[in-house]
Amino acid sequence: MYDIYYRYMWQDSFGVEAGYFSGSGGIMSAFVGIIAKVNHIEYNGFRTALYGEYMLSQSNRLYAKLGASANELSYDLEASNDSVKSISDRDVDLFTAVGWGIRFKSGLGMNIEYQYIPIQELTVQNLSIGMSYRF
Repeated sequence: MYDIYYRYMWQDSFGVEAGYFSGSGGIMSAFVGIIAKVNHIEYNGFRTALYGEYMLSQSNRLYAKLGASANELSYDLEASNDSVKSISDRDVDLFTAVGWGIRFKSGLGMNIEYQYIPIQELTVQNLSIGMSYRF
């Protein structure tokens, strides 16, 4: 999965983000049963979120994001009789994330983030390591 975003901070601890994310794979959260198999899962979408952070020190912070994502989910549903049905759906869903980050004096930052994004029948739970730069 990847997530590219821009964040505007209107106060020291609060801001808003807009971004694009995309990924593949994962486990369907909806029960499909023993008569079907899910393959070729792909999702992508645009997101916007409110951002808040709590400074642990001058360079370390904990943060949280809460917002919405307009996304597309597609996957193949393979039945026990070997027939394959391709499914594609678009919707607006919840976007949430929590994480820890460190910012260096150069403006470069690193973070570890857990994302929870329910996308229609799929629930994305992602742990990522990222880099950022503060202009």
